[in-house]
This record gives sequence, structure tokens and C-alpha cells, in this order.
Amino acid sequence: MREDSSLLNMSNEDNILIETVDNNMLDMSSEDNILKMREDNEVLYTEDENNVLNTSEDTNMSYDDDDDLPTESDDYNINSLPTEMLGVIISYLTYPELSNLMLVSTHWKEITEDPLVWKHFQLSVDEEKMDILENILDIKRLARFQNIKTIGGPSFSACCLTLLFHLIHENSNIKNLDLTNTNVCNVDPDIFSATVNSMEAANLDMNFLTFSQADSVFAKMREKTQLQRLSVKYNALSMVDPFVLAECFTRLKELELNNTYVTSEQVQALFHAMGRQTNLVQLTLVEILVADVGAEMFARCAHKLEYLKLTNQNTSCLTQQQMAALFSQAQQLSQLRQIILQSVDLSFLPPRVLASCVNSWEKVHISDSSITDEQVKATLELINKETKLNELYLDVCNNSSGDADDIAVMATAVYIKKPKIKLFIKVNAITLFDNLPVLF
Repeated sequence: MREDSSLLNMSNEDNILIETVDNNMLDMSSEDNILKMREDNEVLYTEDENNVLNTSEDTNMSYDDDDDLPTESDDYNINSLPTEMLGVIISYLTYPELSNLMLVSTHWKEITEDPLVWKHFQLSVDEEKMDILENILDIKRLARFQNIKTIGGPSFSACCLTLLFHLIHENSNIKNLDLTNTNVCNVDPDIFSATVNSMEAANLDMNFLTFSQADSVFAKMREKTQLQRLSVKYNALSMVDPFVLAECFTRLKELELNNTYVTSEQVQALFHAMGRQTNLVQLTLVEILVADVGAEMFARCAHKLEYLKLTNQNTSCLTQQQMAALFSQAQQLSQLRQIILQSVDLSFLPPRVLASCVNSWEKVHISDSSITDEQVKATLELINKETKLNELYLDVCNNSSGDADDIAVMATAVYIKKPKIKLFIKVNAITLFDNLPVLF
């Protein structure tokens, strides 16, 4: 492909965006973002494959002479493909690669400037970029982008954050806001709460929320909100009314509480609200004191979810009775598909009960937990008979080590019979089987 000389004089907006890409001001390597781009650009072809790809009838044809090689004028030239097909191809590229591709020619610049291609682009903003942020938001290819993330730690000034929130309000396409590790304590509570509740997803991890800001966010959420996914790691919410907090949480689809300071009364109110009605399908509770919730209530609410993550590192967040109820109710009308348990003791459960529950879920991740060899073997034995499992991750410990070889043999047998199931089994710090992808 030839280089178009007209691109030597790039516009200011191109320089701004490419500079942003080159300085790693955005998070564009996410596999989820690439997959979403592919979905947006997917073209379904119903014609016969020979109509989609204009290939020779002889697929084994070889070229004996250089003159027979295809040239740019032949149908093999990528520029001859339909724009829709090129859109699918470039959806496999990262955003830095796209920014380079648009410099190749006018043709490729037009293709890569399609706002749909940049829809899931995440713009990372620090205080130094605030002066040009308004210009960046006016760039044509960013007309439909949805994600903004603040970077630079807690040094963001209240003035810059207020300006950022005003610009977000003016851009109705922005749906996801990540404020991780950004100090927002000096931002006006009303401005902050209005911005958060205008998003579909908000990450408020380590934001140093004040009592007024937290109260304002959930008061506004109770009235009207667009929020569906919320993360509030390492923040204090203990001042919010338990019933208001519970009502707001159960309106969400995804909630992540990770070392969040909430009271026992607030947690109980959440589970009672979930017991009545909830929109929640995904719940993460990392080091949250759930022990005061009744075992039956806890289990009934847990089985309304599709995804549940629980940790018990300080040994007082969860009770044995709650774990027993969770596993005993798994064979009833459960919606659970994925469960992650960390630092829990499951060794008291009958092997068949644990095995039956594990095999009724699609993805199970149990780590730093106590499970007996008998429970592991019962689980593997049932996988060979009947299971819904797609992935099983066990990193457990117990007082026995005599069955390690048997477990390894059984895991291998599972892999041979059902190779699509991803397995990782480590007992007492010894890996007995592993066929999980490296990126797990």
C-alpha cells in the first residue's frame, strides 16, 4: 500500500490522539475490549464461501514464475475487500496499531476513523491532559467512545475533577467511569453524585469518599440512576442508612465490595432486601462481615446470583453454617453459574455433597482453602459421569498427602475423556494437574 502524501500534514486533532496513544494514556490491551470491538463490527455472511472469498478453483495452485504472483491490481489486494470486511479485520488490532494504520493512506484513515471502531476505547486522563481534553472529546473518531479512566493517583485537584465531571455530563456517550485511587474528597458532593449516577458502570475504588459524598451518591441513586455496575473497594460507607444502601445495591446488576467498611447492620439489610427482590446477578464480598446473616437467608440470596465471590481470610467473615447451607441448597432452584471461594474451610462437608455442588456449577475457583483428598477425588469421579463444569481451579490444603498420585491419575483421566474442561489442581502446594491457559 502506498503512502498518501496528503497525510504528511496531519491535523491537530490527529496529533493529540496519537500523542495520547503513544504516551500510554489509555488502556486498550484489554481482551474484553477487543472482543467487544469484534462484536460491533461483525458481519454475518450467508452466501457460499466461494462468493465471500474470490479464490481460484484450484486451491493448491503454486506460482512457478514471479510474473504470476498477484499484484495490487488483482483481487488479492486487501484494499479491494468490502469496507465491512475490513472493519472486521481491523477489530483484531490494538488501538496503538489502529493509530499507526490510519497514517498509511487516505483510504485506511477513513476506515479507522469509524466511531464504531473506537467505541470501547478507554481514554485515560491525568491532570496534565485536562487542558486538551475538550479538544480530544471533539475528535470525530471518538464520537461514540464510552470509557474514561483517571490516572496519576490522588494528586488530581478538585478543580480539574470538577471540569472533568462537567465535560462528562456534556458527552452523553460516556457510560463507564473509573476513578481508581483518585482523591475526590474536595469535589462538591452534588456534582460527584450526579456524575456517578449518570454512568452505567462506576469504579470508585480508594476514592477517600467523605460522609457527605457517600450519602449524596446513594440518596441520588435511590431517586434516579443509570448505574448497573458499581465497585467501591477500600471506601467507608458505614454512615449511609442501611435500608437506603440495601435498596440501592439491589437495583444494581453487579456489585463489588472489597475491604469496604460497612456495618453488620448494613450487610444484614442487604441480604434481607435481596431475599425480597434483587436485580443483582454478580456479587463480590471480599473480607466483608457476613457472619451475622442467618445461614438459610445467606444461602437463599446467594443462589439468586449467577456469580459469587467470597473470602474469609480473617476467619470471622463467614460461618461454617453458612457454607453448609450454601452447598446443601445448591441442588435446588439455583441460578449460580460461577463461584469463587478463598480462605474457607470446606473439609467438614460430606464428599458427595461437595462433589455434587461443584459439578452443578460452570466455573469453580477455590483457593487457600481446606478440602480433603476424599472430596477432591469424589469431585473428579463425578466429572467423568455428569457435570456442568467448564473450569475447575483447586488450590487447597489438608492434613493428608497419601492420595496425591491417585488424584493426579484421576485428573488425567478427566482430561482424556473431557479435554474441553479446564483443570488446575494443587494440593498442599504441589501442583498435581494443570491444563489451564497461561493467562489464567
